Amino acid sequence: MWVYISNAVTYERLILKIDYMLSLKKTNHVFVDLFSANRTKSLTKKMENETNVFVWSLEKTRLAYAERLYKTKGEKMNRKALSMMLVLTIMLSLFSVSSIPTFATASISLSGTNYQPYENVTVTLNDIPTDSSVWVGLIPGEITSDYDSHDIMYKWTRDLTNNQWNFKLPKAEGEYKVGVFVNSENDRMIAMSDLISSYHKDVLVSVNKESFKPSEEIIVNISAEPVADANAWIALIPADITSDYDSHDIMYKWVRDISNLTWSFNAPENEGSYKVGVFLKESSDQVVGMSSSFLISETSTPTTPIMITTVADLPELTFTDFNNTHWSYKYVQHMVSLGIITGYPDNTFRQDGAFSRSAFAKLLALSFDLPIYTGSNEIYTDIPNNHWAYGYIMSSNDYLTAYEKTDGTKIFLPNNDALREDVAVAMIKAMGIDPEDADMSYLEAYTDANEVSENLRNYVALAIEHGVMQGSDGYFNPKDVLTRAQACTLFSRFLTDIKDKDAGGVIKVTN
Repeated sequence: MWVYISNAVTYERLILKIDYMLSLKKTNHVFVDLFSANRTKSLTKKMENETNVFVWSLEKTRLAYAERLYKTKGEKMNRKALSMMLVLTIMLSLFSVSSIPTFATASISLSGTNYQPYENVTVTLNDIPTDSSVWVGLIPGEITSDYDSHDIMYKWTRDLTNNQWNFKLPKAEGEYKVGVFVNSENDRMIAMSDLISSYHKDVLVSVNKESFKPSEEIIVNISAEPVADANAWIALIPADITSDYDSHDIMYKWVRDISNLTWSFNAPENEGSYKVGVFLKESSDQVVGMSSSFLISETSTPTTPIMITTVADLPELTFTDFNNTHWSYKYVQHMVSLGIITGYPDNTFRQDGAFSRSAFAKLLALSFDLPIYTGSNEIYTDIPNNHWAYGYIMSSNDYLTAYEKTDGTKIFLPNNDALREDVAVAMIKAMGIDPEDADMSYLEAYTDANEVSENLRNYVALAIEHGVMQGSDGYFNPKDVLTRAQACTLFSRFLTDIKDKDAGGVIKVTN
């Protein structure tokens, strides 16, 4: 007599079931259906000495394997018997299919989507049992099959703590995916999430002044930190050096050894033009950030801001993606000449790119010449003291919008885009105009007036009335993002025209 055992999970559990069946004295053979070739192969190896046990799989390739196993035990298994058992297997599997886990609600979430090499990643598994045959692994992004042969690293779900897997990304940049697989079902993928690993390519490097005297302290801030293991370094180099930076650095420091994304040092004795760059040793000293050039001279004096008059009065821009045919060219010229806004390390300006709220805070602080705040943060719960824009955000706090949670705590959301209505608030506050003086008819003339956030409506109306901002085609578009070209235009006009001609215009410089 044969007895059917369906979908046994481990060898130990299988043997317990087999022993129980044999102990009933009603059978002298136990038939095992394992559903997959992988499990059949691994368990039959362990059961070669179990004389009364025969392993079966629905796969046709396992039919001959089961027959050979039977024959090695000195008995004969005919094709008719095998056929009958195959029919029995199929019939029984129809009744037991509901017991096979489908993992229909299985999912995983990552601590982020964009990482750097060597950075730590936390994977959280949702509705995924700690089954002995389920594993989670990191796979190259282009792999779509044979995952077991291509995993870079993996872990069995049974070995996880609190359904979380923590690992460090490899050195190589690229696209990866984290997947969860069922080993007993030919490594079927039941959950997957993509991630990208690349070194920061757009680190912004700023120096606290445009000119220094020899031995004077120079303070450098960087906007994002390449991970320590990447061996990123920051260095002072002559302004005319464009390659082979490692051979020309005058002084340097590993980024992992600086605090709060700030490097300070004394200016060298040799006069001349210099710049500060951030480089990746892992990528052949690739440049990931470069400051504007600055002067070291005994006759160094604070630079007087350049006020815009005509295009000819300002230095030509050399960005590869931006020229004097663009409508905002003269305004961008002005803001670049003041050192308030810069391009990217690849010498692009990206005029249509959005301004984040943190970048907008920096723009405010530099445009309004606000003292950069260095104290503690008692306002926002999502702005750590080492955030690259911390000083700018705290300094310009009086002009910015914020978000209040239900528990009363405030958040800034630094990575969100700055919106047109946010800009209107900042401009009107900077001009010192009382929001109660707003004439709402200026706002109500626009079709989308009701889309302005309720507590910002007065500021938007005032911005329209005083010519700070205008809409187009009958729409103000309060929720549209602020582009880099628009930001330069607004602030250039504000600094040279609107602020000076408005009788009530006063720029606040304290919190």
